[in-house]
Amino acid sequence: MNDNVDLISRLFNSLYDLRRNPEETENIIEDERGKSVEMKRKFLNFVDKLRRKNTERKRIKKKTKELKSSSIV
Repeated sequence: MNDNVDLISRLFNSLYDLRRNPEETENIIEDERGKSVEMKRKFLNFVDKLRRKNTERKRIKKKTKELKSSSIV
């Protein structure tokens, strides 16, 4: 939450100073976009890792069930 407040504050200050230094504003906007892309990439990697773990658990559970049923018969 604090990061969002800081971001909004920096963007408003940058917009206010736009007449004096437009390159600075563009640099800040590009920096925040880069952070956004990096966070999205990390999140997608995390979700992918969870999905792979879940698939592995299901595979092991199915295999265990098959082994139990075959050993009983």
